[in-house]
Amino acid sequence: MDEETLQRFQNNAATLGISLHALQEALRRSLLRLCKAGDASAELKWFSELQVDLVHRTKHTITEGIAMSDEVSIIDKSISYLGFVFDGVRRDVMKETKGK
Repeated sequence: MDEETLQRFQNNAATLGISLHALQEALRRSLLRLCKAGDASAELKWFSELQVDLVHRTKHTITEGIAMSDEVSIIDKSISYLGFVFDGVRRDVMKETKGK
């Protein structure tokens, strides 16, 4: 990989990382607001259903131009990341809505 290609890849990876962090924070804040407005246990049930749906959709992602081994690795990492994000939001919701 030449220097220019490596630099473009690193820039794209940084952009993707920042974008994922922004989306994660938006999701967290939105769900916290929803759960404050209602019954936390009911909201977390809906939240779990959303997670299952997103994992299902991630598993069935169709890619082009990516080696199968890379695709499997990327999808596995994406599913792990979704789990990380959803678990963090669950902890925040439980902490923020404790006693509601």
